[in-house]
Amino acid sequence: MEEDLLGPERFVASCMLTRRAEASASSPKVSVLMITYNHERFIKQAVESVLMQKTSFDFELVIGEDCSRDRTREIVLEYARRCPDRIRLLPSERNVGPYPNFSRSLEACEGQYVAVLEGDDYWISSHKLQKQADFLDAHLECSSCFHTVQVVSGDGRTIRIHPAFPERDLFALEDILSFNFVPTCSVMFRRDCARERPEWLGELKMGDWPLHILIAQYGRIGFINEVMGVYRDHGGGLWRSTSKIDWIREFIRMLEMFNAHTQFRYDRIIRRLILAWRLRLLLALAEQGNVIEARNLFKVWTAERPQDRIPMTWRVAAWTGLSFPALYRLILSRQVLVRCARRMLVLCRVYRRPFTRIITFGAEPGGD
Repeated sequence: MEEDLLGPERFVASCMLTRRAEASASSPKVSVLMITYNHERFIKQAVESVLMQKTSFDFELVIGEDCSRDRTREIVLEYARRCPDRIRLLPSERNVGPYPNFSRSLEACEGQYVAVLEGDDYWISSHKLQKQADFLDAHLECSSCFHTVQVVSGDGRTIRIHPAFPERDLFALEDILSFNFVPTCSVMFRRDCARERPEWLGELKMGDWPLHILIAQYGRIGFINEVMGVYRDHGGGLWRSTSKIDWIREFIRMLEMFNAHTQFRYDRIIRRLILAWRLRLLLALAEQGNVIEARNLFKVWTAERPQDRIPMTWRVAAWTGLSFPALYRLILSRQVLVRCARRMLVLCRVYRRPFTRIITFGAEPGGD
C-alpha cells in the first residue's frame, strides 16, 4: 500500500520517544478534548461520563466552551470549580465556530493521547480510556484507534450500532479515504500525529473526517469491537442541513485538497475516489432533475486528460442516467440501487477488499 512508504511504525515510535523525553512526571497520559456549544441538555451527562473513567494513569478534561447562548457555560464552569485538578475550561468571548474551537482546545491538550468527546455525546464504559490507551501502547503501528458506539435519536431511542464490521481490527488510509467510519466520540489518537494541521482543514464543513485522514498518514487505525460510547443523532448542525449534492461537492473538494497537501503521494487512490464521487454527483443531479448541469459537467470531465477521465463503464452508467432521468428516478424510488449498494458493501467488508473498489450508488454519503 502507498501509505506504507511513510514508515508509520518508525514514525510513531519516534514520536513516543520524543514525548517521553519532553513529558514531566505531572503530565497526563490522556487528554479528553470536549467542545461544546448550546449543549445545556446534554453537557452534564457528557462530563460525568469522563469523570467516571477508571484508569491507572492521570488524565485531564479540556473543555472548549464556544460562547453558548444557554446555560452550558454556567454548568461547565461549576464542574471546573469542583474538579480543578481534572478539568481545564477554555471559555470564548465570542462564538468562533466548531473547527476553531476544536483547534484551540487541541493546542491546549498536554496528554500523549487525545480522546475526543463532543458535549452532546457521552461514554458508557468506565474503562474506555484505559482500553484505548492500552491498545495504542501495544500497537506502535497505529496512530489512532476507535470503537463501536450506540447511535440514538434525540429522544434517546437506539437507532443502530455503528460501525458494524466483521472480525477486523486494523484499517488503513485507503479505507478512511473512502468513507468516514470513525465515530467522533470513539476516537483516540496520538497527539504528535495531529500537530501539523493545514489551514484548509478549517475551510471544510466536515471537520472530523479530514482530521482522521491526516492522522492516518502516520499509522494504521485500530478498531476495538466493543460499544463504549453513545452518539446522539438529533439532526442538528450545519453538516446535517447540507443537501446531498453539496455533500458530494464537499467530499470531492476535500479529496482534492488532501491530494495536493500530500504532494500527490496517494494520487492513484484519490483520483479513483474522485472519479467515483463525480459519477455520484452526476446521478444525484439527474435524480433531482438538474439534467442540463449534469450533462455540462459530464462533457467537461470526459474532455480532461486521459488519466482523469471517467472509465468507460462508469461513463455508460452516467450516460444512461442523464439520457433517461425519469427511468433512473423510478429505479431509485424502488430502492433497487440501494439494495445493490448495501450488498456490495457487505461483500467488500467480508472479503476485506479495499473500499475504493466499489461505488455505492444508493448509499447516503455521511460523516460524523
